[in-house]
Amino acid sequence: MTQPGGALAQIQRGGPELFLFKAVSRMEPAAAETFWRQLTQTASKRLYRTIMKDPSPSGRAQVLFDAARSASLGLERASEEEIERAARLAAEIGAAELARAGAEILTRLEQMAEETEASLQMPPPNEDRSYLNPVEHCRLTQLLKCRIGFRSLPPETRPLDAPRPVASMADARFAFEALLCFEARAFLFSAFPQNRLREALCRFMEADEAVDQALMNGALNPAAGINFEPRDEASYAQLQAMGLEAARARLSDWIEQLLEGLKAEKKTKERIRRYLEYRAERLSKRA
Repeated sequence: MTQPGGALAQIQRGGPELFLFKAVSRMEPAAAETFWRQLTQTASKRLYRTIMKDPSPSGRAQVLFDAARSASLGLERASEEEIERAARLAAEIGAAELARAGAEILTRLEQMAEETEASLQMPPPNEDRSYLNPVEHCRLTQLLKCRIGFRSLPPETRPLDAPRPVASMADARFAFEALLCFEARAFLFSAFPQNRLREALCRFMEADEAVDQALMNGALNPAAGINFEPRDEASYAQLQAMGLEAARARLSDWIEQLLEGLKAEKKTKERIRRYLEYRAERLSKRA
């Protein structure tokens, strides 16, 4: 048989589509059966600890899914996503080694998510708050659990119908890039004048509002540099009076001026630019 049986078959039918199942279906029947047996044995080693915490059938199924997901990630990476090569490698390397390789990817994702979360905490006296808005913070919390709940990269983060586990290399690449976008946000806020930023963060509910005010001030008075002083409705009227295209041009010029002064890698600057342009577009539409 080239298809898994029992609980593995249920995972194949009811879970996310794993690269692993496609690859093993190309193997010789005896080799495929050996692989599924190895995978079940790999999961069994973790099963005792899980039963102590969660003896339910769903708890056991989760252990088996985690083993399958890890092996799938390891195989997808080792084969460079080539299905025929993956079938050969699955037989040569075995389920246990592939699962270890995939688990390393997930562990690295968890660690990066934890580090990113720490980098996004505001300085005192606002250390219990994040530079992310509540929606983005929810997205980061999902990444901490190696799950994805959105289908577009920050700052847009359009939601999925339901969060899904990171189960493919495409998922992993998306998750790592999302974290890099959040890290770029942390870099941006660390580059702002810290005393003025701290004062501004005490006034605003969200860090995005401080950025909006800096953009507004930059558009209306480019020579003023980075200024978080709040603007009133008359300022929005002044921006509106410029006309939409002129306002966008002013905002774009200020963003470029800010980016020129940042000592950051090119890709980091691009991620910061995307965030600032997103805020500027919302600002120009409001004006």
